[in-house]
Amino acid sequence: MRLEELNASLFHDSQTDKLTGLSNRRHFDELLAEEFARASRKDLPLSVMLIDVDHFKVFNDTFGHSAGDETLRQVSRVLTESKRSQDHVARYGGEEFVVLLPNTSEEGAMILAERIRRAVQNSDWSFGQVTISLGVCTFSGSNHTIGDLMVATDEALYASKSSGRNRATLAKLP
Repeated sequence: MRLEELNASLFHDSQTDKLTGLSNRRHFDELLAEEFARASRKDLPLSVMLIDVDHFKVFNDTFGHSAGDETLRQVSRVLTESKRSQDHVARYGGEEFVVLLPNTSEEGAMILAERIRRAVQNSDWSFGQVTISLGVCTFSGSNHTIGDLMVATDEALYASKSSGRNRATLAKLP
């Protein structure tokens, strides 16, 4: 039985971000591929939300890495508490997070994005105000790839950051 427990622990560790306890990028990529295939097969919408903690480098430089780590853990808790049961939150890298929204329209994704943005903004923070910028995109059975979806979502995130931060922007796939 010990070998089975060790294998289960290794499997869990291979899918989990140690700092936040969320899924890691590798596990997210696997889930995205599964959900993208399901959405394509069943002609269902699939939305993705990329999230960046605003001015995180300045925050880290000002308050230190342990404060930055605690902030990332708190953001991950807010994201987890704000999502719906069918959604999946992962740490995408650094101070970026991603939320996979199966069977979710553009409108539903933007409603959730705004709810998450407000929840982070209105949380109690130990070291001062924390806000996030979000990019959102929805795939709806058209001739696009996962790469197209993620590039468009990333471009929407960049638009949120370049137009003032602390906002959600929706990208449209052509």
